[in-house]
Amino acid sequence: MNYIRKAPLSVLLFIFFVTTFILFSFLPVRLDFSKGGAYTLSPATKKTIRSINKLVEITLYISTDLPTKIIPLKTDVIELLQEYRRSGKNIKVTVIDPKKDSKIAEKIKQQGIPELQFSQLEQNKYQTSSFYFGIVLSSNDKREV
Repeated sequence: MNYIRKAPLSVLLFIFFVTTFILFSFLPVRLDFSKGGAYTLSPATKKTIRSINKLVEITLYISTDLPTKIIPLKTDVIELLQEYRRSGKNIKVTVIDPKKDSKIAEKIKQQGIPELQFSQLEQNKYQTSSFYFGIVLSSNDKREV
C-alpha cells in the first residue's frame, strides 16, 4: 500500500527533473564547478571583451571527424568561444569544417593553418587520420592565425 502512494510522487519528481533539464539546456548558461573557476572568464577578460568597439571575428576551423582523444578539447574551445561571444556584442564566432569544402581547406592552408596528422591504436591496428584545428582572429584588415 505504501508503494502505491509513493509511485505518483516519484513520477512527478521524474517529470519535474526532466522538464527542468530540458528548459535549462536551452539557456546560454554554463556552470563552472572546477577548482578556481578554470572554465570561467575572469572579470578582467569580460571587461576587455566588453570594451572592444570594433567587430572581431573569431573563426574556428575544425574537422567534425576528430580523433576521440581530441573531442573534449573541441568541446572546451567551442564553449569558450561561445562565452566570448556572449560577453561582448562585437564578437562574432563562426565554426567551419574545412574538410567539407576543398576551397576553404586550401585557403586556410595559405593562411597558415595546416592539416594535422594523428595516429592512434584502434582494434590492434594503427589508424592515421588527418584533421584541422585552428583559429583565425580578424578585425578590419588585420588577421591573426
